[in-house]
Amino acid sequence: MIDLLENSKALSEKESVLLYFSTGKDSLVCLDLMHRFMPGKFALCYMWTYPGISYRERFIKTIEDKYDVKVFQEPSYDVNNLMIREGIKIPRSSFKQKENEIREKYKMLWLVYGYKKDDSLTRRGMLSNLPSGLDEKTHRAFPVAEWSEKHIFSYIKQNKIPLPVEYESGFRNIDIYKGESLLWLKANYPEDYEKQKKRYPTMEADILRAEK
Repeated sequence: MIDLLENSKALSEKESVLLYFSTGKDSLVCLDLMHRFMPGKFALCYMWTYPGISYRERFIKTIEDKYDVKVFQEPSYDVNNLMIREGIKIPRSSFKQKENEIREKYKMLWLVYGYKKDDSLTRRGMLSNLPSGLDEKTHRAFPVAEWSEKHIFSYIKQNKIPLPVEYESGFRNIDIYKGESLLWLKANYPEDYEKQKKRYPTMEADILRAEK
């Protein structure tokens, strides 16, 4: 585990650091590492696609209490694109545009992500040439780039890090706006589902496709 901590040590030397906090297992480990190596020197932002999900809000409060931090919340770049799907005429948003907005609003230069080489071939290619998990050109950092799933879950167990409720149902890093996850939301948190359906009425089409 010692070698896997080198990226976090390199990141701790940076100023103006913000973690993109998905509440998933990888971003939770990033949070714990940053709390360990650079306490009080970073910000934390949850990028929502569906606002005000009850179990998500409870989990965020748990994290705030555990680490004595404030979790800021912002709409993700996907929100504009989902609103366009609903027929609302607004400009499309890109990942890079959202990054720039976050940097400007929170005055943070470095953005931290819980990406791992083991996630996919695409991420392996993206992360393969980054010394210490730091991209000095784009000012992005990846503290757990070299970690495996086994390393992640071992660290979570060892450090008693709580996991979101969806993990208990077999979901990991749940993607709410896809059919199977919407079925899970509808079955387990119907009030949240109805609330989000009012915001995105076309999500019922995703449900119908998933039920077939």
